[in-house]
Amino acid sequence: MAEEMAQNGYVRTSVASVLKRAGVSRRTFYELFDDKLDCFLSAFDYAGAIIRNRLLEAAGVKSSAQAGSASDPAALLEIGIASYLDALAAELPFAQLFMVQSHVVGVEAIHRRAKIQESIAHMFAALMGVNGPRGRYACVMFVMAVATKVTEPVAAGDAEAIRALAPELTGYARDLWDAGVFSDPGHPLRARRPGGGDPFAAGGPVAA
Repeated sequence: MAEEMAQNGYVRTSVASVLKRAGVSRRTFYELFDDKLDCFLSAFDYAGAIIRNRLLEAAGVKSSAQAGSASDPAALLEIGIASYLDALAAELPFAQLFMVQSHVVGVEAIHRRAKIQESIAHMFAALMGVNGPRGRYACVMFVMAVATKVTEPVAAGDAEAIRALAPELTGYARDLWDAGVFSDPGHPLRARRPGGGDPFAAGGPVAA
């Protein structure tokens, strides 16, 4: 399904073309899926699982719950970003399905995309040991911004351009980390900020 849609798009992809590419019978298809949309959503969920698993593997942890104990959370954030980009570049058909075709399919796909992005943001938060509401919200906003940034090269099928975003995005993430954006007032992460202080003390940029 992902490969067929990457080539023809959701609207122009027929069940018959999926059957031909997959080498399965129509009967088998309808034993597994209700229709083309059901097949798409199944492939979509698989795409989200690929991205999440790549993030965990790159961080060298078995689950997001284990990640917060790492000694250099900001470095794990940078690894996570690079791994996210590498997963998209390595799995372009699924990346296009996730980033591009979801807007064509409709409300259910968009809803699932939002949920998957939120889960990815929570994984980034776990990697850094971020637990407060402001820090977790900052992770959600950052992941949404990264998704917007990568959509164009994903749509173009340009794996090199996707991976080339890594220095820019990891540099920006490090700046946000150093500014304390990912931590809440009073959180121990604040004490590790260069120069100390709280950038949110004067009614900062993000409200919990």
